[in-house]
Amino acid sequence: MKKSLCVFLAAVGLTACMQNEELAAPQGDAIQFDNAFVENSVRAAQDGSYTNEKGNLTSFNVWGNMYRGNTSVNIFQGVDGQGVEVSNQTGVWAYAPQYTQYWIDGYTYNFAAVVGAESVELEGGLPKKITVDMSEQNDVLYAVATPRTYNGDSSAVGLTFN
Repeated sequence: MKKSLCVFLAAVGLTACMQNEELAAPQGDAIQFDNAFVENSVRAAQDGSYTNEKGNLTSFNVWGNMYRGNTSVNIFQGVDGQGVEVSNQTGVWAYAPQYTQYWIDGYTYNFAAVVGAESVELEGGLPKKITVDMSEQNDVLYAVATPRTYNGDSSAVGLTFN
């Protein structure tokens, strides 16, 4: 009887060890983007290529870094440093779950976004040099957010393209 009980307890213990436990931060703490619009001063807004109602601006690439003291971390680098694509999903700007980043208290965040670039060279995790194919005659739009220190307010990052 004791031997059966020990085997049963061992089996229960192994089953408990094999269960996957997922730890996830509350969705409200995930970094999100909002207010991504084009100001009227941009030529493309005048000819209808992009609109300030998110109508034709359906995606942009974003980069960022966060720092506190001597600690600096690049975020939203994407594949080969080309940023993470943020797209308009039924009126909400979203990016693929595998790139989800979360606010961390006490860190200061910088974000930049680009639309229409062939390639982007980074410095300090943010775009420094943007290359375009002039034969395509596409407008390049660039946005940078005001640096902000996270203090528990997980509101979306505002980006205005200029």
